[in-house]
Amino acid sequence: ASYKQARAVAIAGILFTDNAMHFDLVKEVRKVFETSADSCDGDVLKADGSFAEQYMQEVIQKNTMLWIKVILHLADVSNPLKSFDMNKIWAMRVVDEFFSQGDEEKRLGIPVGMLNDRDKVNRSGAEHGFINFLLAPLVVSVVRVFPMLHSLGNQMVHNMSEWHTTWINEAKPSLEDIKKREADVEKVRDQVSELVSRTGRPSTAGIG
Repeated sequence: ASYKQARAVAIAGILFTDNAMHFDLVKEVRKVFETSADSCDGDVLKADGSFAEQYMQEVIQKNTMLWIKVILHLADVSNPLKSFDMNKIWAMRVVDEFFSQGDEEKRLGIPVGMLNDRDKVNRSGAEHGFINFLLAPLVVSVVRVFPMLHSLGNQMVHNMSEWHTTWINEAKPSLEDIKKREADVEKVRDQVSELVSRTGRPSTAGIG
């Protein structure tokens, strides 16, 4: 029984690293916060660093399988939660892999994936989109439930701002496009600052 249970947990966790399941996962995390907001907004940690009993029972133990999925998926997409130097190294490797696939798709005469065409995709712009549309909704939702992870949100905002600056320097976009993406950055920064304020600690969102 223990082997079957462990295997089922492993399979479920791995399947939820598929980005096709991403927004379903975000919805599940949001639902936990909506039903357990008092526990998440209260003192989630004791003085010794362990979880408060109410938080442990209502949030952690009640949703253990969900957190296994969330932790594994978050780790899988966590490049923009690392230092910007590390984020940049891994982002370039991921995009190189996409472009190699796009080159092969062109050679075979089949449709080229949206992010796979090296002649059309700006690397820095692609990373902005990844953070804005995919990662930020997940991180904001997770930090609402796990306020002790607010530093991940701070780093994400910092990196998003750095990618924005890099994109401007590389792509030389129009002022209108710059303002649109600046609004994206500010929206995410405001969301993270609101989350950090719940912890009672000063926000460093966008500082690094």
